[in-house]
Amino acid sequence: MRVLSRSGCNIHWKVALSSRERWATNYAFYSIATDYAGNREAAPGTPDAQTHVSLTNRPPVITPIPNQCTNEGSLFRTQVVVTDPDGPSQTLTFRLTAGPSGAAIDPQTGLITWQTGEAHGDSLNLFTVVVTDNGTPPLSAFASFWVTVKDVNLPPILMVPQPLVVNVGDTLVFTNQAVDLDIPKQSLMFVLDTNHSPAGARMTDSARGIVRWTARRRTPRPPYRSGLLFAIMGRHRSAPPRMFL
Repeated sequence: MRVLSRSGCNIHWKVALSSRERWATNYAFYSIATDYAGNREAAPGTPDAQTHVSLTNRPPVITPIPNQCTNEGSLFRTQVVVTDPDGPSQTLTFRLTAGPSGAAIDPQTGLITWQTGEAHGDSLNLFTVVVTDNGTPPLSAFASFWVTVKDVNLPPILMVPQPLVVNVGDTLVFTNQAVDLDIPKQSLMFVLDTNHSPAGARMTDSARGIVRWTARRRTPRPPYRSGLLFAIMGRHRSAPPRMFL
């Protein structure tokens, strides 16, 4: 506190924001006059002025959240970091006002989690976080960021056929089936693994997986185990083809 005028009684007092003990407190001001001869009046019994210092709430501050990437099928996690200029005495509450379905934020810690799936591949997702303190009045801050979900090429699943029986001299024809879990569906190409198939067996239709084989008398008696090598061609995806045996 300092007196601005020696001949008057103007007083200027600035309360520091760091002086928390001064918040919500009543203050009284007393003045005592002294002349140039050194004579000083008696201390007054009542204050010349009174004032009340109250807290001015300030909003929390969110550390900028960068845009991020994750793979489809993974659990996305990111921590929202916040500082409160009014100190740790206030309680902060977090919430999401924008985000993909299934995304959640811990209202106390600000941890964001989101379980991605196959349907989220090749997508751009907006998140908006709001944090609110419990001051008077309550004040909020918000921040937005984007999450890119990258596509992951999945191998096809071969549907193993039941054991087949063929007589010598007859021709065996069977069709293989496979399932692609990618969204959108990709084109499948079937390739016969000749190293694990009987001589003469051939893939007559690689798109539908049709195999043709004629059993000859020179074929040894033990049954053959035919292995089929399947390759998925990523015609609609940027990922490389995947193979499944």
